[in-house]
Amino acid sequence: MYYLYFHKDNNMNISNLPDFRETFSSRVDDTRRDGPSLITGILETADNSYDWAKSSKYEVNYNTDRMIMEILDNGPDGFGSIDAIHRFFQLGETNNKVTEETIGKYGKGGYKAIICLGDKFHMTSYFHGNQYDIGTDFITMIEENKWNPTQDLEYTISPEEMVGTKFNINLCPKYQLVLNEKDMIRNFTRAFHQIEMDIHINGKKVEKVNPYGTNFQQRKEYKIIWNNGVFTAHPVTTDQESDSDSDSDPDSGTRAGTLTLYVLRDVISSYDYLGPVPGLDIYRNERMCNSDRPIHNLGKIGANISAGAGNSQGKRCHMVFEYKPINLTDELNMDDCVGLTSNKEISEDAAKWDDGLLEIFEEKSTEVNKMYETIVTDRMNSHQTSIQDVLNSLEHYTGNLNNKQLSEVKEIHSTYSTFVSKGLCKYDDEKDKWIYLNKQPTGEKLKKVRSNSNLIYSAQNVVRKSNKIIKETEQKRRKLKRIKSIAEEHNLNIKDAEKFLDLQDTMYEEKSSIDNNILLFNAKSSSIISMINSIDSMANLPNITNISNYEKIKSDYQNKLKEAILAEEEKKEKEAEEAKKAEEAKKAKEAKKAEEAKKAEEAKKAKKAKKAEEAKKAEGEKKAEEHVTNDSGEGELCDGENKKEVNKKSNESTIQRQSEIESFVRGLTEEEKDKVREMLDTT
Repeated sequence: MYYLYFHKDNNMNISNLPDFRETFSSRVDDTRRDGPSLITGILETADNSYDWAKSSKYEVNYNTDRMIMEILDNGPDGFGSIDAIHRFFQLGETNNKVTEETIGKYGKGGYKAIICLGDKFHMTSYFHGNQYDIGTDFITMIEENKWNPTQDLEYTISPEEMVGTKFNINLCPKYQLVLNEKDMIRNFTRAFHQIEMDIHINGKKVEKVNPYGTNFQQRKEYKIIWNNGVFTAHPVTTDQESDSDSDSDPDSGTRAGTLTLYVLRDVISSYDYLGPVPGLDIYRNERMCNSDRPIHNLGKIGANISAGAGNSQGKRCHMVFEYKPINLTDELNMDDCVGLTSNKEISEDAAKWDDGLLEIFEEKSTEVNKMYETIVTDRMNSHQTSIQDVLNSLEHYTGNLNNKQLSEVKEIHSTYSTFVSKGLCKYDDEKDKWIYLNKQPTGEKLKKVRSNSNLIYSAQNVVRKSNKIIKETEQKRRKLKRIKSIAEEHNLNIKDAEKFLDLQDTMYEEKSSIDNNILLFNAKSSSIISMINSIDSMANLPNITNISNYEKIKSDYQNKLKEAILAEEEKKEKEAEEAKKAEEAKKAKEAKKAEEAKKAEEAKKAKKAKKAEEAKKAEGEKKAEEHVTNDSGEGELCDGENKKEVNKKSNESTIQRQSEIESFVRGLTEEEKDKVREMLDTT
């Protein structure tokens, strides 16, 4: 450590010491390097107009050719005081009106924004009935190393009804190529869409558009609670939604903010005011801090929210955190926990965040990704339902369709015709719907849906229904065209022209049917003749009288036709009855003939059987005679007991034969019996 001592006799003059203060040039350089960007600087001026001036209207007009910008508001009291004007030009001076409800954090960003935006600046403000003017040239201040504005504050009596404040800025040359209206409108829309202040950019009003829409597939809300030095997340139930702004929790913790998870209706890239990848938007007192794009590269939020296979990858996921800059402790504010910079931007440096709060956001980024994944899975499993929904939607296409509606129906017909014919389909996560293909996609091998499946059957119903709607619509259009042509050519009103056209369309059908109907009438029937003459008279376009006469003749003809048809039906019924009776008689005759043939066949069989029996009897008689002769020869050869036994058997045989002969004889006719007796007598 070194010490410098001055002797009392030393002649050194303290007033000659160098100026150790920072130069204005250095401060400007630091401010422009580390301060707000072009858009952030302009947003800072809008914050001041809303916060301090209580403006309801804010305008930005610029000319990049001349590199000038005009910013003005309608704050009823302008800057409000001379002290406020002086404080505006003091770097580092804070505003004692800063509260938890103001957008401004320190009340000292306005001058820094002006330094970053331009090289020269002039301000006019109206309050207390006076007009106050002050300005400065930063280049001169740098050259002269002066901190005071180069133009002193002046005031005059204000013109009547003049209010608000106007800034005129000579822009830095580096902004000439980067300043564009589209980018500015995008940032203002995102930042101020919840703020009740009309904003105009070069005369164009910035619309109040919710960046992520109002129609969601799913939404889940959490209270972020600070309790004993720890952040925790608590789901908000339906019953709690009415008290969602409460500053406290049942566990006596402090309400630090609200985190909402969204599964959007469409992919994020289709929203003009989001970005190419999913992320987190942060609102401080309803003013979005990250106005350029959602936060994606903070901790694990981007990786977690974008997780997933295929094309899903969280492309419908979004998170929103809303908070007020409340003091959590004597030394800790919520701004300190979310990495808020002095320019009201959100740092994506995790080291500048509270570890516990960031961990909650990382966990919820995974949760919202899973919410979307579940929706996709359920939708893939409900393919049948989705086709039925399309079929049901066709019920709304009724009446006279306009070109847009007809085009939609044709698109549906083409889509499902492809599916029916090819059977190839896949779920497109990005489009959030099933798509149908003419051929296998490159690098994939899709399984073809069976032609007899319920999916194809439902798709066929869609094709039939849509085709019917298309044909009916085209027929209606052709008919309307013909009606208009008839009305114009023959000076008829549309109603009469349509009436005639309906008759004309049926006329030819009726005439062609006369060739069939004429058989029901006498060829010289007055109804037939009148009808033919009436149709012939319609060959040329008629007048209204002819139409009336035609209807009268047609009515008479149709009545006579009904009578003839009824008579023809009665005649046919009678002929049918007679034919039925003739058929029954024919069947009865054929049955009788079949019965007689059956009896004749049975008689023939009986006669044949009888002859067979007679032949059998004759054979028996012959054998009996041969047996008697054999028995006589045997009797002579036997002697002693053998002879007796032989005689005995012979007698028994004789008795048996006699019995058989008697039985045989009983079956003979008298004539046959006489012949047998005659034969026996001879024997």
